[in-house]
Amino acid sequence: MESTERLRFAPSPTGDLHVGGARAALFNWLYARKTGGKFLLRIEDTDSERSSDIYLKSILDSLTWLGLNWDEEPVRQSERSELYRGAVAKLLENGSAYRCFCTKEELEAERTGNPAEMTFQYSGKCRSLSKEQIDRNLKEGRPFTVRFRVSPGETSFTDLVHGVTTFNNDTIGDFIIARADGSPVYLLGVAVDDADMNITLVMRGDDHISNTPKQMMLMNALGHEIPRFCHLPQVLGPDKKKLSKRHGAASVMEYQNMGFLAPALVNFLTLLGWNPGDDREKMGVEELIQAFSIEGIAKKSGVFDLKKLEWLNGLYLNELPAEEILTLVLPRFIDEGLIPPGDRKEEREYLLKIIHLLKERCRVLPDFVSQSGYFFHAPETYEEKGVSKYFGNPQAADLLDGLADRIDAESVFTEEAAENAVRELAEKYEANPGKLIHATRLAVTGVTYGPGLFELLVLIGKESVVARLRAAARFIREKK
Repeated sequence: MESTERLRFAPSPTGDLHVGGARAALFNWLYARKTGGKFLLRIEDTDSERSSDIYLKSILDSLTWLGLNWDEEPVRQSERSELYRGAVAKLLENGSAYRCFCTKEELEAERTGNPAEMTFQYSGKCRSLSKEQIDRNLKEGRPFTVRFRVSPGETSFTDLVHGVTTFNNDTIGDFIIARADGSPVYLLGVAVDDADMNITLVMRGDDHISNTPKQMMLMNALGHEIPRFCHLPQVLGPDKKKLSKRHGAASVMEYQNMGFLAPALVNFLTLLGWNPGDDREKMGVEELIQAFSIEGIAKKSGVFDLKKLEWLNGLYLNELPAEEILTLVLPRFIDEGLIPPGDRKEEREYLLKIIHLLKERCRVLPDFVSQSGYFFHAPETYEEKGVSKYFGNPQAADLLDGLADRIDAESVFTEEAAENAVRELAEKYEANPGKLIHATRLAVTGVTYGPGLFELLVLIGKESVVARLRAAARFIREKK
């Protein structure tokens, strides 16, 4: 049975979709999908100077990439001016709002005249203007804003995360709901739109919690039913401060460009401020939907741990078929000049073999490129620590030359043949097989780490392996 729950995500197209916004959208989407409700999208684009269709496209692309599909046509605030004007007129008519003719200079004088105030609170001197004064000001063409008339007392609501939350109305003060040009401020648009869209649950960051009493006052004054509220903990950087660009990538599309997979990012973001109630960490989308509950949302902020995201992404990569990985990484190989543009069969097959070898070791998509250079060209340098550890053996050059001779003599170069050659040669020279294996890897790849050596040697090919072994032997002798 379809639920009556209706939730919304309301981004402002004044920038890209960042991690905090994406996490809020994700929680709304998960709850809507869990309850069989609706996930709606509202574009808060009344700031015409800063709003951009480029940013709007970026936000929609980000949500689509994450798989957060919305259920109805997105609502754009810039197309709803008449609705907001009607709400302002109603509030003026029923006495819940009034025109404020105070100039910027007068308001600034009030502000500077109350240095003890932590935040400026309007004195309310236009509250009691007579009808004659208002009519005279209007006739003279004096500009005005519209302020909401806050009543004495308290405003209280039960937040689904924080519990009963109460605000003293005296600390709020009469707030502006329409600017001098008649355009609505954020609070009015939110109150009107949430009512018009029949939103039943407002789930948003707890940096909005101080807006909630004002939204409730507006909705009450307009005669609208008030939704439930659920304020989410913030996403913090490793320094426990609000996540921002100073912590590195901040927007969703940056993480896509960095080579993260959407399901891994969805999994990771869900666990930032929510707990399934057990020790599960890797959870697919359907599993997240089934497990998600408001009761699992934490009051404490979640810390964005990039290393953990990389680890989780590696688990998802390891489960992905090599063909799918190839589709994602092929442009990166081309951009790095490792293969020419195009999609030729022989190159595709070679890349698939590389991916099979590397995918257990890769955590993000660029790792496939950065860890595979030696599959395409001989090393130009050797890892310094490896040189001192594995090339310092007096027998090292002879061992590598001897291994080159044995491999060159193989009619069919297989993993078994490569392993037998290494072990037989180590036995002949009474050398440690492990050290010869490490020296061989260093000679062929330039580094001391990587996938299984014998698979690697066969993939690189007999001719290239022999040439690299001989080049490393020369390097050792010349170094002496």
